[in-house]
Amino acid sequence: MGSPHMASTKKRPSGWREPAALLLDESGMIRDCCNIGEELFGYSLSDMVSQHGSKLLPQLAGAELVKDGQPNPKLDYLCHCGHLFEVQTRIGGILPSELSLITLE
Repeated sequence: MGSPHMASTKKRPSGWREPAALLLDESGMIRDCCNIGEELFGYSLSDMVSQHGSKLLPQLAGAELVKDGQPNPKLDYLCHCGHLFEVQTRIGGILPSELSLITLE
């Protein structure tokens, strides 16, 4: 068994990128985004904050993200079964993406 340091130096596959992370509120509005997300999506954080998540993930338009304080069961299922969501970038590009829903207290 390797040390934690060894695990962190594991070689990543060619073309691998750090995942982008968005913080959405219960109504689906973007509250924060990591630097990698800004780079991938082509928007600055200030361009994204207070916009609905469907700006980047059109498949979320009209979707209820949270039901009874938990992730929407249908979306949660799609996230866990490997469904690909399409992220639309600022320049109109489409990035196939996986999605994870996590509720924060």
